[in-house]
Amino acid sequence: MKTTTLLQSLGATKVRFAGYFTKGLGDVASDELIAIVPGAVIIELSERYFIGACSASALDAARDYLRTIDDLRLLVAGPTRVLDAHAFATLCSVAAKETRRFVEDDPDRVGASWSVTVSARTPIWREKMPWDPARIISTSLNGADTQARSRSAVDLRLQVEGDTMHLSLNIWDRPLGKRAEKPPQRLGALRPTVAAALLRLAVTNIDPAILNDGVYDPFCGTGTIVAEAREAGLQVYASDIDPAAVAICRDRLLQQATPPSGAPNETERQTLERKIFLHDARQGFPQGVMARILVANLPWGKQVQIARRSDLLKGVATMIARVVRKGGSCALLTAHEKELLSHLRAIANDVHVEVRHIGLLGQSPAVVLVRQEPRI
Repeated sequence: MKTTTLLQSLGATKVRFAGYFTKGLGDVASDELIAIVPGAVIIELSERYFIGACSASALDAARDYLRTIDDLRLLVAGPTRVLDAHAFATLCSVAAKETRRFVEDDPDRVGASWSVTVSARTPIWREKMPWDPARIISTSLNGADTQARSRSAVDLRLQVEGDTMHLSLNIWDRPLGKRAEKPPQRLGALRPTVAAALLRLAVTNIDPAILNDGVYDPFCGTGTIVAEAREAGLQVYASDIDPAAVAICRDRLLQQATPPSGAPNETERQTLERKIFLHDARQGFPQGVMARILVANLPWGKQVQIARRSDLLKGVATMIARVVRKGGSCALLTAHEKELLSHLRAIANDVHVEVRHIGLLGQSPAVVLVRQEPRI
């Protein structure tokens, strides 16, 4: 598929779009979009999506720079309240008409079959007077099958939050959150868009001199966080207690730094061997790491078995205190925020802490942000 044909054909035409993100990170995703896309405005911000508007060409140009958004699509119907099957059929008919208008000049999509991706939370069609959305979808949306296991060239997303619904059309051949580079698969690996959001939270309004010292992840795993930091042009340090994780992380960053047609750079390999290393976080902050920004996905009990968890969180709290006292900042994802904050208060009660919960893997882990107390 030619991935830019649709937006190129629209050019300066103003379009409405829907952006999807991890629950709890809407401000991060919408702020990033406003900062990157010229003329973009946010019309509506919900728990899991925003509705915005800008020129088609501006949206197209921003594709490779948006890191915190899971998916971005053209809005073709809604958002609106849908109270019965008739209203749902009307919504789908509007979406079908708009979709045909958008794809009629796209040689890669005109005449193609359609698919529908359904994201539904407490949908109204399951309430007292239930009705079957699949039949209406198939009838109204070009025979689309909600049970299909692969998406077609024309893929519509039906977003349902109770009785509020909208439909949006895929712009590109893959969602934004599905990176062109294939991240290594490993138990507990972090979603790239969440890693990018953690990084953005940590570096916002940070002194450039502190940014220049780089970012450190003491639980690097497959290297998702440091890969995002390198993508942002930052110096990185990473460690893990698992030798296999360290090797995967080094290889991932080496591939990231190697041109598609080139061979790995030996100097870069040696640098990564020094900056990505074995280390037990319970032993405190490692020597030789200059970074004053700490970003990490702490081990979760349901993803990774944690021995001596209290000792681990105490070690993390010690690292946090060291970084923040040097003017830096920390953004950590954890399912054990109360215990972590208890250790942090015992070590440093002069820091500023913010906590937000996000929706991830059916759980509600916390993003813990720590900085110096603002001066009055």
